[in-house]
Amino acid sequence: MIYNKDLAEIRDLYDNINEEYELFRDDDLSPYALIEFPSLINLIKDYNLKFSSLLDIGCGCGDLVAYFNQKGIKSLGIDISSGMIDKAQKRYPEIKECFKVGSSTELSAKSGSFDAVVSIEVFHYLSLPDTDKSFREVFRVLKPGGFFIFIVTHPLRISLKSGVDYFYEGKVKLFWSSMKKKVSHFHRPIDKWVEHILKAGFNLETIREPSPSKEIIRKHPRLCQKYLSLPYRLLFLAKKR
Repeated sequence: MIYNKDLAEIRDLYDNINEEYELFRDDDLSPYALIEFPSLINLIKDYNLKFSSLLDIGCGCGDLVAYFNQKGIKSLGIDISSGMIDKAQKRYPEIKECFKVGSSTELSAKSGSFDAVVSIEVFHYLSLPDTDKSFREVFRVLKPGGFFIFIVTHPLRISLKSGVDYFYEGKVKLFWSSMKKKVSHFHRPIDKWVEHILKAGFNLETIREPSPSKEIIRKHPRLCQKYLSLPYRLLFLAKKR
């Protein structure tokens, strides 16, 4: 597949940092462990969402796909980075066929293939046109009544860290301290995210600004302060009509 410049930049980034990224994600005190994974699972429980098939866009090391497969849910993970897919397949060799290289802008699945599509920390890397294209693809591969959950870096955090106005829409650079790299993001305010969702044909069910659990905060109050002083992540649940 031939990617445009922005998508190729994402692919090259994760091809180059897949070793460091795996170590980062394995940290029990990473944002994934403290906020992203728990908030996704809690949302599924809170809304009593039922599903037997799932697509994870930007599956990275494959942990989410492995988790749901262990629950008896037929799950597939795609990632634009072949380096990350290689990591996932080596990490979970018993389900290596469940990981494929692919882009959200051009999903290879047939229409109506999945009950659920999830994505953690992917779409803020995409330009606004590529986000629209991706959301249309997600809508296409979902079955009627299927749901779409995605998590992105909170736009207020991106705005403050990059120094742009909150209502700016476009490409910015953020310093990723854990990787010691500047990484491109595409900033947009919350209402623009809602517009992406509605334009694709979804019903928006809820928006959440997740934070660590009270138990985690008690155990790691100083660490959690950065997650409590400023919104860190933004979570959406949408359903196909």
